[in-house]
Amino acid sequence: MDELPHLGKSLSAHEPSRVLIADRLYFEYNATLLQGAIDHIAEPSNAVLIFCSDRFRNSSEIPPNQTDLIQTDTDIPLWSKTLYEPMLDRFEKYFMFPYGSSVLPEDMLAHLRNIPKDAYPGLKVPPRNKFLPQTLEGVTSCTLGPHTDLLSIEHRRLIDMEAGFEVRLTEEAKACLEHERMEDLAVDAPELLVNKTGRKIWYKLTREFQVPSYSLKAKIYLPNIDTDAKSLMKLLLAVSVARTSLEHELFDALLVGYDYHIDVDSTGIELTFSGFRDRLSLLVETVSSRLGNLSEHLTEENFAFSKEKAISTLEAKTEQHLYKKVAAFLGKSLRKRAFLDEELLVAVRELTFNETAEFAKGIFERGGVKAICIGEVRDTEARGVVTTLLRGIGIGQGDLSSTGGEEVLKLQGRSVVYRNWNPNPDDLNHLALNYYQIGARNNTKLAAAQMLVGLMRQQSFLVLRTHKQLGYVVWTSLHQIDYVDGFFVLIEGSKLPPHLMDKEIESFLRGFEEYLTTSLTDTAFAALQQNAAALLDEKDKTLQAKQGRYWSRINLGDEKFNIREILKREVMKLHKEDLIDLYREVFKQNVGKLSIQIFSKKTVSELPKNVLTPEETYSGKESDLLLNLEDLSSLPRFPRTSDMISNPVSYTHLRAHETPEHLVCRLLLEKKK
Repeated sequence: MDELPHLGKSLSAHEPSRVLIADRLYFEYNATLLQGAIDHIAEPSNAVLIFCSDRFRNSSEIPPNQTDLIQTDTDIPLWSKTLYEPMLDRFEKYFMFPYGSSVLPEDMLAHLRNIPKDAYPGLKVPPRNKFLPQTLEGVTSCTLGPHTDLLSIEHRRLIDMEAGFEVRLTEEAKACLEHERMEDLAVDAPELLVNKTGRKIWYKLTREFQVPSYSLKAKIYLPNIDTDAKSLMKLLLAVSVARTSLEHELFDALLVGYDYHIDVDSTGIELTFSGFRDRLSLLVETVSSRLGNLSEHLTEENFAFSKEKAISTLEAKTEQHLYKKVAAFLGKSLRKRAFLDEELLVAVRELTFNETAEFAKGIFERGGVKAICIGEVRDTEARGVVTTLLRGIGIGQGDLSSTGGEEVLKLQGRSVVYRNWNPNPDDLNHLALNYYQIGARNNTKLAAAQMLVGLMRQQSFLVLRTHKQLGYVVWTSLHQIDYVDGFFVLIEGSKLPPHLMDKEIESFLRGFEEYLTTSLTDTAFAALQQNAAALLDEKDKTLQAKQGRYWSRINLGDEKFNIREILKREVMKLHKEDLIDLYREVFKQNVGKLSIQIFSKKTVSELPKNVLTPEETYSGKESDLLLNLEDLSSLPRFPRTSDMISNPVSYTHLRAHETPEHLVCRLLLEKKK
């Protein structure tokens, strides 16, 4: 019953001579239930509501006690067949959302016209859905006109298949669309539209998905949010109130194929909007204006509701699987500023309404913004929708100096062990996670690491899980934080305590070197290389995938939108010896290791004080036992991402800042040439 008002709103947007084909409800016919449904749809005066069932194809099957809702039964078999098995005269699948229509038979329309206007005196048509697109035109340079014409009934025929509807275009339309697709793919990088202090906005026209829609993703970077857990939770609660209030208001937008997401992290707020070009700016305006007035919409009542909801969510997270907790703990260990769920839970319980309301006032005035608009959208539209977003939120003259990532822990040459208890006292499982740092991002090493980790994942599962049965979770993967890469091997189980799991991992590493040098043939390496290159060569299958690829580089700060091409070239230049050299460098010669060991109180009475001897490790190096996590703060750190990325400058800029010493050097070099 909850969905009936929304169904009524959707139907009211169409002319009476058409029917919108939507999801059907299948249930036994019940007059009382249907009468209740009519009451739920609320207030129509100029509409007729008809319920049809397959059983009504033969009017004699209508039970005598259920004819009170039927005005006449003479034409019911014709109508029910038409409605139950519709033949759509138009079907477009825009943005994963089907739109279709069917013309009602004239005899049915004639009957509808003869129904007395006061047949259902309580019925009224709800207001029109303001998000319903008025035009579904795409951006095109073809002489054939917009995509809606190209995909109209004159240029195609519909084939009803099990997987959906297949669109077949004329050869002329195919050639036109293929030309546009190749035109967009010729430059696989977004264009920087705006590059000002505190604002960077990218734009990419892409018509390869043949959908007249686009997506806007924006990040509002807020200074000093990550200084303490309490500041982060203030932001999260204030945004949660806005998000909850928008759920009802924007249900109509979701109903007709639009989508939006509001996420909070330790650097600010990330917003995503996607849908048809026709009304997406309205969605952006609605959300941004609500966010721009956070303090006005914050009341003690909705604050209490959001606080209780946040506490419940965090409490549920603290009860999640052990390996997920430890993976989050690894991120906390390597970052300078990060918070565990337990820390956030303590912070949110201490929060009051007054301090949150005060925090929400003017929080966006010093915010910096990065955004990308991608899809069937013109550059002028992209500028306009981003302007709508910034104006609605009230972004001031912020800066992006704090968006260059974090100072990540530098482990090279060090091997450290951290031990703690399993937070669940009844859990029998132990866990060991060994992290081995590769170092600052290097494309050649990253290409080799991506090939290497696939082999390690397969062999570690075979040896540690299948053969030795050390745990029910055995996982090997790459771990990337900002601009720093590393490997990790994780075991969770009850067979061995974590310090002995650590020993088994080191034993596996020693054996894996032998596998690389003797068992990995040149033929197997060539196949591995081709598979890695093929994965990097895969095209984006959806608009969201393409946007996500661009956004990952924008978020990182290096803006290398062609990173897949770069990595593919690096992969194809690799030899088997390069994998072996990287493996020995990371795991043996210049090892930077952090072993996180979690013990179960059910089987271990106290945390052991001893660590592996050099002879028991693959690297042959000693390890330091950390008594608490704060001891990591004394170790050196990598510079932030923005400090490690060198931005090119012009020759004119260099000459303008030339010192006398530089001048002498330049003149000597020019004379030498």
